Amino acid sequence: MKSIEIDKELEHLKKVRNRSWAKLVSRLKKQLDYKIDSIIREKGHADFKLGFMPFLMNIDREGITNNDLSKRFAVTKQATSKIISELADRKYVTTQPHGADGRSSIVHLTDKGKRLVVESKHCMERLTDEYKALIGKKEYEHLIDMLEKIANYNDEKGITPYM
Repeated sequence: MKSIEIDKELEHLKKVRNRSWAKLVSRLKKQLDYKIDSIIREKGHADFKLGFMPFLMNIDREGITNNDLSKRFAVTKQATSKIISELADRKYVTTQPHGADGRSSIVHLTDKGKRLVVESKHCMERLTDEYKALIGKKEYEHLIDMLEKIANYNDEKGITPYM
């Protein structure tokens, strides 16, 4: 590619970069994280790291093994163990040995962890209601359908962080 062609491409990029779907998704993720983090802190969870939220939100009422959490998020068992340990130190989860697999443990939410999950759920419901009011319920549902379609397509193509 010649220098003039590269310059034209760069100039075009400058004009369209704010409408890049990747940039918009990244921007929305940062805004969402900021909003949720603010609400979590207001609710008395100043010791909680927002990066732990995906782990916490995927612990079922009956618990989940540390191995299943590790697989679900495509992180090493060591990293999962560290996160679980930090969540346990902050009293959001407890662990117990897995009866059938001595190398695994079952992670359960504590009452504090359950409250945080429910408060986070309510926060997301309020935000969803705001966005539906902003763009309309039908358009919001269409947006979610399209995002899900893209995510499923990427999963089918193997473009996924999950193992």
